[in-house]
Amino acid sequence: MFQCCFYLLKYRERADVCYTDTNCIEWKKSKLLLAKNQVDEEDLFTVLGGYYPFSAKDDEYKEYNKLVFIRENLESMQEVDVDEYSIALGQLMRLLKLAVELRIDNVKERRGLKKKQREDRQDCIDKEAERVNRRSEEM
Repeated sequence: MFQCCFYLLKYRERADVCYTDTNCIEWKKSKLLLAKNQVDEEDLFTVLGGYYPFSAKDDEYKEYNKLVFIRENLESMQEVDVDEYSIALGQLMRLLKLAVELRIDNVKERRGLKKKQREDRQDCIDKEAERVNRRSEEM
């Protein structure tokens, strides 16, 4: 779950939290990222609190940073099992799931809006071409 959090926030690269060439989290590396240290300006939970799932993101995303990958990882965990282990982790899991779903919905909404704008633009271009043709025929 912390791995999904790292990936969603682009807090660290995969090499900083996982074993070499795998997607398996290495706790010796990762636990150091949870504590606030003097080198980082912001700790993980400050970045998580400031995460805004709406609007376009112009950053470059690697495959493991993409929403589908993160959502699949989160869905592989059962909420009941996580809650039994730790209520705080259960809350973090629900927060991450909500953030991912809001982000996906926002992306779909913006794609639909762009598609509608393209269709409207094409309609206007076609109407203008039709108007010019009629005008030239009438002249």
